[in-house]
Amino acid sequence: MVQGVDSGPDLNGRTVGADAQALAQAALDLHTQRSSIQLTSEAVTTAAVRLIHGADGASVALLAGNGTVRSNVSTDALAAAMQGIQDDVGEGPTRQSLRTRETVLVCDLRGETRWTRFTSAAVDNTEARSVLALALCAGTDVLGALTVHSRAIGAFSAHAVAGATALAAHCALALMTSTHEEQFARALASRDAIGQAKGMIMERYNIDAQQAFAMLSTISQNTNTPVKVLAERLTSRR
Repeated sequence: MVQGVDSGPDLNGRTVGADAQALAQAALDLHTQRSSIQLTSEAVTTAAVRLIHGADGASVALLAGNGTVRSNVSTDALAAAMQGIQDDVGEGPTRQSLRTRETVLVCDLRGETRWTRFTSAAVDNTEARSVLALALCAGTDVLGALTVHSRAIGAFSAHAVAGATALAAHCALALMTSTHEEQFARALASRDAIGQAKGMIMERYNIDAQQAFAMLSTISQNTNTPVKVLAERLTSRR
């Protein structure tokens, strides 16, 4: 239980104290679980729908190293459709949040003029009317964006936006942790594969470890193939 928090009612009939407790528990769950990026993204979207007042659905768009969107995780078909439209037209609230690192609020898509192609497609093809997009940032890195939508007009109050902002900060840290853990696991797997490949070369050609790695490096340079890929190919043939 979180103590010292005002429990006065908000416009939606909930209490600020209850919201703070729910957010604290969600943050604890996100930080203590050890999951893949995919599972963490799913947990983030589930928490967003549960905790952000007015949200009917949510999605997480993750960025690749080159700045393009590499994956989308959605709670429902409407959230997936909203992200799909932005992928198709290259604009929209999620894209703007990713680009500017700012929170983007749309109170009524029918009167939105910032992204004409997205707005037209979203209004014509979906029931979404309110959208809230928040960049997921860890330090100077933009990992992606959390976007929630509602079928109601003006669904997200200032209180809801404040809660969503706090949740997004915790979500970003959880995703950063999952990213680092997956990178570490891949690095360990690559090191193991290279070690096994070196052992195979040493045994076959009766050379030492340094010479075996030099042979791998030479082949890598000549074929423009990363050493770890060569090692994985070699060990997979055993």
